[in-house]
Amino acid sequence: MCNAPTNPVAGSITNTSASVSFTASTSATNYTVSVTPAGGTATTQTATSSPVALTGLTPGTSYTVSIVSNCFNGVLTSSAVSTTFSTTGTTPTPCDAPTNAAASNVTSNSATVSFTASATATDYTFTLTPAGGTASTQTVSASPVNLTGLTPNTTYAVSIVSNCAGGATSAAATTSFTTAATPNPAPTITSLSPNSATAGDPGFTLTVNGTGFISGSTVSFNGVARTTTFVSATQVTAAILASDIATAGTYGVTVTNAAPGGGTSAPATFTVNAPVVNNPAPTITSLSPSTVTAGTAAQTLTVNGTNFLASSVVNFSSTARTTTFVSATQLTIALSAADQATPGAYPVTVTNPAPGGGTSAAATFTVNAMPVPAPTLAVTQGSTSYPNNGTAYNFGNQLVGTTSAPVAFTLTNTSADPLTISSITTTGNFAVSGTAPTTVAAGSSATVSVTFTPTASGARTGTLVINSNASNAAVYTVNLSGNGQVATPNPLIAVSQGGNAIGNGGSFSGFASTTQGSSSAPVTFTITNGSATDNLTLGTFALTGPFALSGTPPTSVAPNSSATFSLTFTPASTGTNSGTLSIPNNSQTNNPYVINLSGQGTAPALTDLVVDNTRNISGSYNNVTITKTGVATLVGQLNVAGTLTVQSGGSLLQNCQPITGPGNFVLEASAALAICDPAGIATTGAVGAVQVSGSRFFSPAASYLYNGTLAQVTGSGLPSQVLNLAVLNVAGVTLSQPVGVMQVVRLQLGNLITSNHAFTLLSSIGGTALVDNTGGLVIGTATVQRYIDPSRNTGLGYRHYSSPVANSTVADLAVPGVFTPVVNPAYNTDGNTVTPFPNVYGYNEARVTTSGSAGSIDFDKGFFSPNSTADPLRVTRGYTVNISAQAVVDFVGTLNNGPLSTASDDLNPTIGLTRGPQTQSGWHLRGNPYPAPLDWNKMISNNRLVNMEQALYVFKSSGQYTGSYASYINGVRNNGGSNVLPVAQGFFVRTSPGLVGSIAFTNAERLTTFDNTPFQRGTADTRPQLTLALGNATARTQATMYFEQGATASFDGAFDAVALPAPNGLTLATETAAAEPLAINGLPALTNADVLLPLRVAALTAGTYTLTVDNLANLPGNYHAYLRDALTGTFTDLATANSLSLNLTANGAAGGRYAVLFTTQARVLATAPAALAQLANVYPNPAHSAATLLLPLSLRGNQATVVAVVDNVGRVMLTRTLAAGAGETLELPVTGLAPGVYSVLARTAAGLVAKRLVVQ
Repeated sequence: MCNAPTNPVAGSITNTSASVSFTASTSATNYTVSVTPAGGTATTQTATSSPVALTGLTPGTSYTVSIVSNCFNGVLTSSAVSTTFSTTGTTPTPCDAPTNAAASNVTSNSATVSFTASATATDYTFTLTPAGGTASTQTVSASPVNLTGLTPNTTYAVSIVSNCAGGATSAAATTSFTTAATPNPAPTITSLSPNSATAGDPGFTLTVNGTGFISGSTVSFNGVARTTTFVSATQVTAAILASDIATAGTYGVTVTNAAPGGGTSAPATFTVNAPVVNNPAPTITSLSPSTVTAGTAAQTLTVNGTNFLASSVVNFSSTARTTTFVSATQLTIALSAADQATPGAYPVTVTNPAPGGGTSAAATFTVNAMPVPAPTLAVTQGSTSYPNNGTAYNFGNQLVGTTSAPVAFTLTNTSADPLTISSITTTGNFAVSGTAPTTVAAGSSATVSVTFTPTASGARTGTLVINSNASNAAVYTVNLSGNGQVATPNPLIAVSQGGNAIGNGGSFSGFASTTQGSSSAPVTFTITNGSATDNLTLGTFALTGPFALSGTPPTSVAPNSSATFSLTFTPASTGTNSGTLSIPNNSQTNNPYVINLSGQGTAPALTDLVVDNTRNISGSYNNVTITKTGVATLVGQLNVAGTLTVQSGGSLLQNCQPITGPGNFVLEASAALAICDPAGIATTGAVGAVQVSGSRFFSPAASYLYNGTLAQVTGSGLPSQVLNLAVLNVAGVTLSQPVGVMQVVRLQLGNLITSNHAFTLLSSIGGTALVDNTGGLVIGTATVQRYIDPSRNTGLGYRHYSSPVANSTVADLAVPGVFTPVVNPAYNTDGNTVTPFPNVYGYNEARVTTSGSAGSIDFDKGFFSPNSTADPLRVTRGYTVNISAQAVVDFVGTLNNGPLSTASDDLNPTIGLTRGPQTQSGWHLRGNPYPAPLDWNKMISNNRLVNMEQALYVFKSSGQYTGSYASYINGVRNNGGSNVLPVAQGFFVRTSPGLVGSIAFTNAERLTTFDNTPFQRGTADTRPQLTLALGNATARTQATMYFEQGATASFDGAFDAVALPAPNGLTLATETAAAEPLAINGLPALTNADVLLPLRVAALTAGTYTLTVDNLANLPGNYHAYLRDALTGTFTDLATANSLSLNLTANGAAGGRYAVLFTTQARVLATAPAALAQLANVYPNPAHSAATLLLPLSLRGNQATVVAVVDNVGRVMLTRTLAAGAGETLELPVTGLAPGVYSVLARTAAGLVAKRLVVQ
């Protein structure tokens, strides 16, 4: 159970803020706070504690605050508590905007803005925004506004908003202007780079340095403009062409800036020099020779190449050498022996003198080193290789002081050079045996033998070292090892307890039974050394299990002696506790000596645990009870000997800790269990979250949350029906068996996978389950039930459905034994004469092709029969079905989720939701497409309706073919209308005139909290309003009128709901000036002026009906609401007369007679006393062209008297006034009146006088 907060109180109220405090719920984790202004839309926020600060409120406005507790990670929510308050101040009066904003006197850095002042403004907010820049704002009191410091050549946007009393602001008056550009400077040139070139050079970039340069400056070379690049105010560059410098001479360079200002600089001189004939650049193609060996004798080096001159010089190793010119392609120099003595790479280049000329790229002359011998050495023993300083050769065990057999090592030289060995030595307890080799021929091998003589026991190490001229290892080391051994002692170990021997590997279970958590008395054991000569050495005793040493154990036992040690037992659990004792020792055959230990643990006395708040628990208990206010989280294993009970309203979070023990588990109805175990919950066995070995009860009316970290299954313990089912596991949860949910499937994080098991959202008198898809999906097929409320009609009747699943068909509406869907496409052309008669219909507004028919004939033409029961139930469409209230329809398929739209209506796939030209055109039967209720208020506030009127219409059946439409708009309802569309509910909406509409559905408009309340407004409505009802014993319908700022007297799609033709035969509606019938009529706020609303009142069947005031609220204190009867001229005060009896004819005229008058004037006029009324008379009667009314002064008194002639439906046909003090007769011209019976009504000081007049 989730407890609601209490005692909500509003305080700290200002014009725009308030604070709401409340007493916290003991079970809530946080709270949902909804704030609703009178006649407005609710805003919602989440709070964790009291108080809650409210800001941004409207002055002088009534607000209702609703607070709901959220418990158990949002799986459970409480009922709502609410409070109301009104902000201080008054509702801002209209604030007029300034007009005629204009800019003048615009310069490069200033301007003047003027405007026509607002009559209601106290001052103005003046906002100036440069193009691409940041707006600046100032407050000004009047026009004009002078602006300075502006940026040249910049467009500015100006916004002027009136500031009025009470903080109100107006719409903005706007204008814009552009400042003039700043004059450009005159350019000057200070230098050119370069300032000269040689005729015939290629084109290049000329850098011009100076002052006054701008973006757009142009460089001219010899009077011709060249492509110019702006670098800075002191530098520009220009592309100079090769043709510009083809001829030697001097040329002028100038820079020109464009107007305004600007101009051309004085010229700078650029010199083009005549070309000079240059020597060619030499190249080297080869050297001969190019490679020698160090020590080569002196010789000639020949250099081959191109472009050699008699003056060319060869450079060897960067040193110029005496050079002999052979030809233009060959030069020679002398190389000395010294030049070729040292190995290396030496550069050779050729240099031609200037002009031109230059040095060639270097060729390389290589001196290679003299070759040296490179013998190699490798050592092996047998087939194993022993690399230099590698793995040691092991001689194994050898008694101390004795010498091993010689071990031969093979020395191999695989090179082409002989190996010379200078020495072979050893270190450690190792020695060379026999004669060692001194050479190894190329490609041959030799052997050397080594012996091992350990001088001490244990591991011994040493080396065999070979010194030679080996190129791979001049000092080659072979690591050696061995183990020195001495004679091993052999003590004899034995263990006994109480004279009973315990062999190595044997068992001892003689500890006294001990209570879990306490320790036994020490038990003494004896160790005996049976050797007559060797000492028994003992290592560190090692224990496992709940056993421990008592005192210090012995470390040795002398020959033929014994020693003792003691152990204690501290059981960790009840029953058998096991462990081991291991005694390391120096015996030859029993090291270590191991004894298996065991003892019996007995259970301590267990206590009971009661959890009545939020807390962490673990440990062992007899009984554990989690009360309705308790939230228990396991932080370790919980062991239960008696019964673990989670009472109604309590919560248990398993937190991946096992619940074990011999006891029982009970999860009561309305309790909650959070399951972390991957196996879910099981009915029996040591598996899953609950593993008690006693009985387990999981209530079918409890809530279950799966919040593991690994993939989970629900487990066999999950009942086939649950109250709530939640997933908070990114790895997902899979059903183990069929499950039905009564309230909420909350997919907070992760998917629910049905795995081909039946998954049903149940529907009953208690409500219909919903799915919250906040963080996951239902993967697989699901069933959504739709229960019918039989309170209005227990039998057959039309109910409007919409499929909450994909892939459903008309056949899916069937309920075995109760309802079979019938379709007949012939109905669509032949109408009501077809057989069989359909009981399933869609609606297509394009079928409405007539206007002016009686009743609902025109509207009903939109209904059509599907072609077959295999036709799909299209998502977002509604269907009307003539079905019994006993039928519970199952929709089977994939649950709808995410964005859905009617933008492309399936009946008009390229058009959308259309509105034809007929009076009843534009209606569309759509439906809630989700497995969750929809909030129509959010559909409106989230702008989901495009080109659609905002009213919502839901049909309420009262008989097989009768019923009425429940309407809802702008927080106003009648006939049981609501802003909440239940699961699978179909509804009517209407496209705005002359437009094509669409509706978008998203998860943002879905309700995520289970609530079976049919009307969700839940906040006090302070708007003036009146609801009338017309009815008799079998039928009833309502009409509502209310007053709100923003509404108009004409039809408003955001404030008004049209009166749909009701199949119950009753008509009650208000009329607009355009004679549009409205079920809900939103009107402008009352301003002390009279408001007269004509009523349509009619019945299909003649009889006596009652007109009832269902609601009259919030009228200003000086206002009255009257029912005016134009036929009798009477006004009935609806505040005192709650019902009136009306006699209606069959299919009588609906309009003209009755109206509702809202007025500040007292209009109730009683009928004049009969005796006085008889003094009045009308003659002649019947009359032809004129009649005379006699009204004695005794009736009129000293006041003027208004006289009206009305027809039999209450229409005023003629009015005249008999002035105060005038004679007693008044002539009534009736020439323009049609023959018939009329009433003459005179409102006298004595009361209303009514006389019958016949016109012929």
